[in-house]
Order: sequence, then C-alpha cells, then structure tokens
Amino acid sequence: MEALLGREFTYINAHGEVCDRCQYLDRYCSGNGPRFLKQEMEIVRIIARDHAVAVLLDCREEIEFAGEQSNSLQRALYIFRKQADRWLWCEGQATELRSPVV
Repeated sequence: MEALLGREFTYINAHGEVCDRCQYLDRYCSGNGPRFLKQEMEIVRIIARDHAVAVLLDCREEIEFAGEQSNSLQRALYIFRKQADRWLWCEGQATELRSPVV
C-alpha cells in the first residue's frame, strides 16, 4: 500500500478525521488499526482527465476494531494522479450513508 500512496496523500474518514500518508499507513495498514472482515465496493462513477482520475464508489464494510464489530455503508471518493509511468492515490474521502450497527 505504501507504494500506491503519493507523498502528499490525505484521507478523511467517515468520522471526519484527517490522516496524512504516515497516519493512514499506521492506522489502516498496520496491526494497530481496524481489521476488515468484509468489504464490497460498487463503482458509481469514474471521471478521467489528462493526468487524474476520480472514482466515486459505495463501500459496504464489516470491521472489527478494539474487540467491537460494526457494519457500515459509505460513499467514497478517491483521486489518483499519474506520475511518470504509474498511478498514485493522492486523496481519499469517505462519508457514511448508513449508521454503523454494533
């Protein structure tokens, strides 16, 4: 995941918490963060421009964190930028569409 994230990467989760690249990797990609039990994504729309792509999608997630399980439905917007010969994820934002069930 580290290779996919651009240096200026920023992510805003469904609770409004902002993470930079290092914080995102620590929170979501290490053993300290939530454990995704199930994640289903449905692409709503893709908008492509010269060196950028925006992907709007709906995410259904089952997560375990700190011994608690929750289910949620979120709308996410991910923006990718082409750098040299590869695409880097530079921005992400999620908004909860349905309250989690614990």
